[in-house]
Amino acid sequence: MKEFVFPKGTVNLTEEEQEKRIAGFDEIPVSPLYLAKTACEIKAGQEIVSGKVTRMTFLEIAQEIFGHACAYYATSTLVALGVNNAQVNELRLRANPIYLADGGDSTTRKALYALIWAVTPSVLSPV
Repeated sequence: MKEFVFPKGTVNLTEEEQEKRIAGFDEIPVSPLYLAKTACEIKAGQEIVSGKVTRMTFLEIAQEIFGHACAYYATSTLVALGVNNAQVNELRLRANPIYLADGGDSTTRKALYALIWAVTPSVLSPV
């Protein structure tokens, strides 16, 4: 029997990610606007008001949006700030669109988003 090969540009989802796909979610196109924490906070507020995503705090949503945008547009900046290169590259692969699932991402990725939020200036320029 021939092994299944995922199409180019797709990634294999973990069981946890597959379960979250069944719950509520929203997909946001990544944008350089989200290199500003304020823009991420505004979008987080919109997500909460819309009710599309639940069981996530305002800060968790803003951090996830910011983390994806930073990985997508400013990979080298994150690495220079001390964020693990392999983690940044893995996040970059999943950065467009930004997928917000009910309850948030895995514990490991939540920690990564919080780290990126903490070590990164409020506004970055695409590099």
